[in-house]
Amino acid sequence: MTRPRLILITALVFFAGTIGCDRAINTAATRDPMQTAHTSTNDNQDIPTPPPVPPPVSPPTSPPKQPQLGIRGNKAPSLGVSTWYNLPDDRQTVDITDYQGKVVYLYGFQSWCPGCHRLGFPTLQTLIDHYRDNNQVAFIAVQTVFEGFGTNSASAAKRTADQYRLSIPIGHSGKRGEPSTVMRRYRTGGTPWTVIIDRAGIVRYNDFHITHADAVTLIDSLLQQKQADATGKS
Repeated sequence: MTRPRLILITALVFFAGTIGCDRAINTAATRDPMQTAHTSTNDNQDIPTPPPVPPPVSPPTSPPKQPQLGIRGNKAPSLGVSTWYNLPDDRQTVDITDYQGKVVYLYGFQSWCPGCHRLGFPTLQTLIDHYRDNNQVAFIAVQTVFEGFGTNSASAAKRTADQYRLSIPIGHSGKRGEPSTVMRRYRTGGTPWTVIIDRAGIVRYNDFHITHADAVTLIDSLLQQKQADATGKS
């Protein structure tokens, strides 16, 4: 073989090899991107660390339920009051059982309570006047003290009753270190507080205030109870 021909053959072999390497590069460039990406992650590249999973968050706890005010629908408990004014000479105390068969309007107040003077006492006065000739409706007012013990004293209860010219029984319940029995037993929420008890001794209204019109409507309906129902006899 002559020398020029040998040189030509060597050049062709080199050129063919160069084309094959270029194709291999082009083939790699046109691979599936997912495959390329997967391959690239194996070429000494760091795998991203997933973010830490936060700890589970506990749901917020609900505040404790407050005790329900009032005892509507329940038997009216004893008042447990020992200090009274405006009682007959032969009586030292009164209680709910003394008014069996009657509708009882029980009013809780404090002498320094603005709402008592603005709403409670005026309503009480108009109702007393409205049922003045009806001996089937009884009215009682009790100072149920839970604050201002020095001001809301027993003597202040008497002065307040005199201020409104009340001749109904006026009681005083509660002193420092001794919560009012009326408040505890009837679950009152403060003052002024109104309780209406039917002929059978069941609490039918127990809330902060009732208007004169609503009170008359309720009391009149309770007066329609038959005496047998009121005493629990058949």
